[in-house]
Amino acid sequence: FGSRLRGLTLVRLWLSWNMWESSAPRLTWAGCRMLQGDCTRPSILVPATNLCARVLFEPLPETPLAVQAMQDAMSPRMQTIFGIESELQNSLAVALDHDGSLVGMSGVVVDAISITPGKVARIAYVAVEPNARRCGLASHLVSKCEERAALWGHREIYLFVIKGNTPAFSLYRKLGYEPLDPEVTAMLPCAGRGREDGQVHMASRELIYMKKQLRPRCMSVLYRCLCMAQGRRIAKWMFRLCNPSTTKKIS
Repeated sequence: FGSRLRGLTLVRLWLSWNMWESSAPRLTWAGCRMLQGDCTRPSILVPATNLCARVLFEPLPETPLAVQAMQDAMSPRMQTIFGIESELQNSLAVALDHDGSLVGMSGVVVDAISITPGKVARIAYVAVEPNARRCGLASHLVSKCEERAALWGHREIYLFVIKGNTPAFSLYRKLGYEPLDPEVTAMLPCAGRGREDGQVHMASRELIYMKKQLRPRCMSVLYRCLCMAQGRRIAKWMFRLCNPSTTKKIS
C-alpha cells in the first residue's frame, strides 16, 4: 500500500507539472540577422524597451510620465544593441502570453566589456513582468540566450547585476554564474520622483560582473538526449510503483 501511495503522489506531481506547463507563457525567439524573426520591428523592440523601462532599474518609475521618460532614455541604447543598424552580433529571447503580450525578455550580445580584453558574449536586459515571476521564466530565457551564445562558438558568457539586487544575484548563482573581481562602477538611468517626475537622471551604481562556462554545442545536444532517456526511465519506474502486481512494460 505504501509503494502505491508514493506512486500516486508522484503521478499527481507529474500531472500538476504538465498542467502548469500548458498554462505557462509561450516562449518564442525574435532574432536579429541570425534568425528569420526580426526583433528590430517596433512590434517587438518598442514593447521590450517599455518592459525594461518599467521593471529593470530601481527606484522603479511610478507614473506613466516617468515610464515614458525612462523608455525614451533607454531607447537609443536598445537600438544600438538590437536595432536594424546594429553592428553587434545579437539575439533576443522573448516570452509572450496567450494573447501575444510581452511578459519577459532576455538578450544576448557579443560586445566589449571593461573587465576582459576583446569581445565576449554577455546577457543583457533580463526583464520579466511582476505577475509572471517565480515560475522559472527568467531562468528559461537566460538558458535560451546561453544556447545561442554556445551556437556562436563561445565557451563562456558574462553578465552584470547591480550590487544589492539580491534576488537577481541569487538567481544567477543558481544558474551557475560566478562573481568576478573587482566590482565596477557605471552610470545607469534613474527615474525622477516628485517634482522631478518625468525626468531621468544618470546615477552611479556599483556592478558585479559574473561569468559562466558554457558547454560546447555538441555536449548540449548529448545532455538533452541523456535527459530524455532518464525521463523515460522515470516514467517506467512510476508505472511500476502504481502497478506493482503487473508485469506490463512500457514500450
